[in-house]
Amino acid sequence: MYAILGLPLVIAPYMSNRSILILSIVLLINPVNIYTFGSYLINNSVIDFRLPYPKVNINEFLVDGSFLEVLKINLTSGYEGSIVWSWNVGRIFAIPGLFFLGVYFSKTKMLTDKPLRFWYHFLVLTFMLCLIFDVIGDVWVQHIENKLHLGIFKPIIDGYFKLVMMFFMLSLIVIIWRHNNGKVWAAKFSDFGRMGLTNYILMSIIGAILYYGWGAGLYKYCGSFTTFLIGILALIFQMKFSSWWLEKYEQGPLEKIWRKITWIKM
Repeated sequence: MYAILGLPLVIAPYMSNRSILILSIVLLINPVNIYTFGSYLINNSVIDFRLPYPKVNINEFLVDGSFLEVLKINLTSGYEGSIVWSWNVGRIFAIPGLFFLGVYFSKTKMLTDKPLRFWYHFLVLTFMLCLIFDVIGDVWVQHIENKLHLGIFKPIIDGYFKLVMMFFMLSLIVIIWRHNNGKVWAAKFSDFGRMGLTNYILMSIIGAILYYGWGAGLYKYCGSFTTFLIGILALIFQMKFSSWWLEKYEQGPLEKIWRKITWIKM
């Protein structure tokens, strides 16, 4: 889905930096959300743009299904459900919005050349927005009596909160990194990040083997804290594996395959 939503990036080289930034902001704000809020505030009516989820209980397959049954359900109803969820919570707009923002950051060198004063101001702004959306979610959204309206507005506010929280964390990392010339604990994740695609898939494989019914079935025995510890151990393993791999090769295994496919001659 990321590859498909990234296709509009082919127009980025032909756009000005200003146009890229404006398009990114529009996508991140989400035109559907703006229309929904505007309609509600103007005439107190809401159009439900959400799509229905597949009428299949996927959890039954994850708990009791064989490997092939889980694979089949994930490639059919599971993937359809993922796309529907991404639309319903606004990810279909947010993902390309972040892609274009990444292009803007790269072309303008904002992360490395923008004065730190900007990032301090941005840190404060995003922190205030986090508080605002948190209050809106706790005060306004929770008091919506209409269940249809509640089901529509709650994911929207949650999405905005997570978005500004991400920008708050980004600002914090940029400030810490540049004050210490990159000599910070976050630098330990650099090899892990260089193999992002491989680690993304590897973490899914590890989780499936440990928790699904066809694997170790740990979902029956592990609570939140134990699962958190297992996640930390898996992360440490992947960080060590990434550093070991990149000492021998220039790219991760899946990154290498993806690069070859990208530049294949038709």
